[in-house]
Amino acid sequence: MTTEETLFLQEILEERDRLYREASRLQSQIEGYEDFEKERASFQNQLGEKDLQILSLQQQVEYLKRKVWGKSSERFIQEDAQLRILDFDGLDLLPEEKELATSAQAEIEEFKNKSLIKKEKAKVHPLRQPLPKSLPRKEVHLYPEGIDKDTINPDVWVELEPEVTEMLERQPATFFVTRIIRHKFVLRDKNQEVASPVITAIMPALPIPRSYAGATLLADLTIDKYVNHLPFYRQLQMFKQLGISIPPTTVNGWHQEVADLLRPSYYRIRELVLQTDYIVSIR
Repeated sequence: MTTEETLFLQEILEERDRLYREASRLQSQIEGYEDFEKERASFQNQLGEKDLQILSLQQQVEYLKRKVWGKSSERFIQEDAQLRILDFDGLDLLPEEKELATSAQAEIEEFKNKSLIKKEKAKVHPLRQPLPKSLPRKEVHLYPEGIDKDTINPDVWVELEPEVTEMLERQPATFFVTRIIRHKFVLRDKNQEVASPVITAIMPALPIPRSYAGATLLADLTIDKYVNHLPFYRQLQMFKQLGISIPPTTVNGWHQEVADLLRPSYYRIRELVLQTDYIVSIR
């Protein structure tokens, strides 16, 4: 037998030995899992029981949350039997203590009765706040049927004190146009030495030059935006209902101009605020 044949035979034997050892190891593992199916079924049963138990506990927790934290929760909280209840009925009170307790009980009952009476009166007779006296009044006179105020006969009818009912009304905002008319004059005598023979009234200062937005309109736009929380697009919709159509870009431009006009006031208010002890400027 040659050397190559000997080496080849040795490799075959080593491979067979390795395969035998691997087969023996796998056989031993298979023998340890003879009851694998039974154990897997038992494990699945345990998992199913735990899932049911977890589901039941979750339902109990949700039920208790609804009872304790839901509406009218005080009706569902049961008394704990293990809590100690202080019972003072069996204690003997001194004469002065008994008198104080009796007067306190009577005072509590009187207070409860007064509160109940006030609540009943409030329900039966609701209070109506009077309308402010500063509001202008518009009177509407109504006369009984068959009586004319201009031809009433005082010998037949005697007028008593009328019954007055006040109703609160509201008039929607109205727009109006202010026409600034600057009058011009010219001298009759052309020979007079003056700078200009024609004089014109001085134009008053406008909030925004070359704009038809008046001071009241700009003030209402700004107040409604920052005080009444009405965006510009909503205000423009309200303007359209009154027959006034203004482009949004125009209003945005007005807003920038108003902000520039208020800049000195902003810096002055900022200076006054920073002089107090509540706010510190951080630079």
